[in-house]
Amino acid sequence: MKHVALLVADTSQGALASLRGEALLTHAVRGLIDSGCVDLTIVLDSDRRLAESESAVRAVPGAAQRYRVFSGCADRSESLRRALHVVTPTRSEVLVVHEATRARTPASLVEAVVAAVRDGAPAAVPVLPMTDTVKLVDGAARITGTSDRTRLRTLQTPMAFHADLREELAEHGPERLLDRLGAAVRLVDGHPDAGRLASEFELALAEAALAEAGGKR
Repeated sequence: MKHVALLVADTSQGALASLRGEALLTHAVRGLIDSGCVDLTIVLDSDRRLAESESAVRAVPGAAQRYRVFSGCADRSESLRRALHVVTPTRSEVLVVHEATRARTPASLVEAVVAAVRDGAPAAVPVLPMTDTVKLVDGAARITGTSDRTRLRTLQTPMAFHADLREELAEHGPERLLDRLGAAVRLVDGHPDAGRLASEFELALAEAALAEAGGKR
């Protein structure tokens, strides 16, 4: 086993929300499997939803031997630590951290971050340029300046890390570890479809986009 995906669903309240008749979790797992570069997907969810999560994952053709569902907790970082303890370090090469609510993430984006780590980067993350103007405010919500958006990027998942960073990933979490790695992190082009589907409005937009595309992811 070389590539393991850690898919946190317990802090994603909409992970079991329906998109085109399937749970977001189902779509997310399908994207990981379709990438062809994830050998095992570990899903972390709350105790009360484990059965539903199992069912959602089993709905993906070919997933039967390539996933495990474990009990997570309310804290995302702690859930990731639990998942990382399940992964045997000597059997994994790349660790992929993903979010269930980014259900429309293209399989090609999974491939891109995994390939970057296999090519020598300690970590890789998809990013998109910031298109909105960002204002700085003080404690009284007064504008104090404008950020240079040419230097700003929004982060998406999946994020990929070399398995040698397993302990650091468990200790610091993915976002803080990226900060610690700094310039060594490989940035890959993100994708508009990899956004979170965390509201009814975002789900409605995704439904419309899929309907227009004939139901394809």
